[in-house]
Amino acid sequence: MRNAINKDFFREIKYTLNRYVSILLIVALGVAFLAGIRATCPDMKLTLDHYLDEADYMDLRVLSTLGLTGEDLTAITEVDGVKEVDGAHSYDAFVMNGNEKWTLRFLSEPVSVNKLEITEGRDIENANECVVDHLLIEKDGYHIGDQITVVPPGKGEKLSDTLTESTFTIVGVAASPEYFTTTRDTTSVGTGQTDAFVFLSPEVFKSDIYSAVYITVDGAAAKQAYSDDYEAVVDKVKAKLEAISSEREAARYNGIMDDANTEIDDARDKLADAKAEAESELDDAWAQIQDGEQQISDGQKELDDNRAVYEDQIAAAKAKLSSGEQELQDGQAEITSHEQKLQDGQTQITAARQQLEDSSQTLAEKKQQYEAGLQAGGWYLAEKIWNDQTSFKNMMSFLGKDISDTTANKTASVIMNVLNPGAFVGSMLGALPTGLLGEDGLKGLLSLDVFGAGVKSGIGRNFARAGATIGLVGYGLT
Repeated sequence: MRNAINKDFFREIKYTLNRYVSILLIVALGVAFLAGIRATCPDMKLTLDHYLDEADYMDLRVLSTLGLTGEDLTAITEVDGVKEVDGAHSYDAFVMNGNEKWTLRFLSEPVSVNKLEITEGRDIENANECVVDHLLIEKDGYHIGDQITVVPPGKGEKLSDTLTESTFTIVGVAASPEYFTTTRDTTSVGTGQTDAFVFLSPEVFKSDIYSAVYITVDGAAAKQAYSDDYEAVVDKVKAKLEAISSEREAARYNGIMDDANTEIDDARDKLADAKAEAESELDDAWAQIQDGEQQISDGQKELDDNRAVYEDQIAAAKAKLSSGEQELQDGQAEITSHEQKLQDGQTQITAARQQLEDSSQTLAEKKQQYEAGLQAGGWYLAEKIWNDQTSFKNMMSFLGKDISDTTANKTASVIMNVLNPGAFVGSMLGALPTGLLGEDGLKGLLSLDVFGAGVKSGIGRNFARAGATIGLVGYGLT
């Protein structure tokens, strides 16, 4: 019976081999698919758990509408079961990319929790550097080495109140365990949705108030992420943190109120000081006003007293000005008259100068004619004496002096031998008043010393001209 069943089984397979293989493959595929589905979920969880453990991903996050202080971080660290605590700063602002405006979330770079993975470039080294989301590179068109400039979201808001730098250089691209998908955080600025994240150095943020605190729990890394065992470990620490939350909230509120009250007290003190100073200044100003009113009253009285004097002075000055204007007009007329006289005198001087030049020319011509006549007369007299000694003797006799023939001959000889016979006659006439003429006087006159002195001196030259004239007269008499 058993053999018959086996024989029939194999015979059935033999005659329906194609159907058998198809059914076998379908079953195998279904088993493989079911096995893959059953194995994928645990593998994905293991992969995620491994990634989160490598990045020290947070187990808990603490947020507060009033922010968290350093005292809050200390209190959280002291909670039993807390492993690492890391405070984070955040700031939502705009970045202009050409004509497009991007809404970015600027975060402080994590230190011990939620560590970044630098996928391209390098990590931050300076305050003016940043690492960015890969979406900023892929969608917004930025590259490593580019710079981004932060624009405050609020109108009138000063960026310097929040950040120490305004422009940052992109030095790397980072992957954060906080962001598994391409969906980014919501925000209260812009469109309500951030486009990408940017990590900055913690020292760039000026505020000492943290916007969030990230916490890792002891023993949580040993559990698979999001498993029941993991949740049990984390929930214990979470309960302890919630237990101190009321205390920390009150401390934070009181701290804010204390700071506000301190500022109010300081403002009140400043207001009181300013009020006292203002009242003092007001009293001083009122005293100055009263003094000013008294000065105005005194000045008005002085003005009234001096008004009459002033008007008299003005009238006298106007009269003096009018008189001065008349004197000025008279003086101007006198100046015009003297200018005309000056011009007439200048014309007369010019005419007289021309007349003088003409007279000088005429005098020079007459002088030349006169000297030429003297020269000719002297030579004529000398020749007459030489040729006719009797006439010379008669002339001398006419003058009241008798000379011998020898003296007459010598006299004629001397006159013929000198260049200017008129000089001799001048010398002779110059000797007449002294009684030198006569036989002895004429001899003395003909001596070389007396004759030479007569010729060389200016007086001799003048008497030479006179002698020529006398010679002509004497010649006419003979």
